[in-house]
Amino acid sequence: MSKVIVNKKYLQSRVKRDLLLGFLMVLTGIAGIIILSDFGMAPTLYMLIPFVGLVIPGVFYFKTFSRERERLKKDDAALKDLSRLPEKYTVLRNVYVPYQGNIIECDFVVIGENGIFVMEVNGTKGHIYESKDINYWLRYLSKRKAKIFVKAIGNQSTVVDRKVLALAEYLLRFNVHTWIQGIVYFSNKRSEVELVNQKAVFSDQSELLSYITSYPTKIELDELKIEKIVKLLHLDTLAK
Repeated sequence: MSKVIVNKKYLQSRVKRDLLLGFLMVLTGIAGIIILSDFGMAPTLYMLIPFVGLVIPGVFYFKTFSRERERLKKDDAALKDLSRLPEKYTVLRNVYVPYQGNIIECDFVVIGENGIFVMEVNGTKGHIYESKDINYWLRYLSKRKAKIFVKAIGNQSTVVDRKVLALAEYLLRFNVHTWIQGIVYFSNKRSEVELVNQKAVFSDQSELLSYITSYPTKIELDELKIEKIVKLLHLDTLAK
């Protein structure tokens, strides 16, 4: 089993925060409306204050909570799969890298003797195909009496390539020269990838693990170098 390191800024804390804020704002706003109505305030004016100031922001936090919870699920599924890598691999979850004045978040960074792998995780279900537009992929989802729904999603290989570049530039600041390979993984078990021109895109756990463990070594990493890389990316993280 691989060694897993989880960032302290991890999404789980944000999920709990948004759920709590949503509850507090909505309940406080409703309580304010009830109190104003008991005092006989005009509903057309004064009751808008707690509604606009608390209830609407509370609903926004609930929606954010829902999105982040779904993201949490797909990352949890991917982590479960990556934890099956051999012990010599280290898996870092939610790595934050400075890049061009911004902070880039890598879902997972896997480090082993044969290189570094930056993995972008997508929880989308359905059949994933290429489109004529290189900036997008197509998701086919069959439901409701065999009707087929098609939705465009961003080219995830382009997304992970940017993160590979960000991580490479960051490591070069510390004189770390190594090979970094991008991977896209659809962690939803109800997804299936059919991308002809994309080599490092997977929806099957065994194919993903086999790709990482059998990837040809271009710049071998010894234990000292691996330890250095982990420490550089391990800032503000919690080992588990």
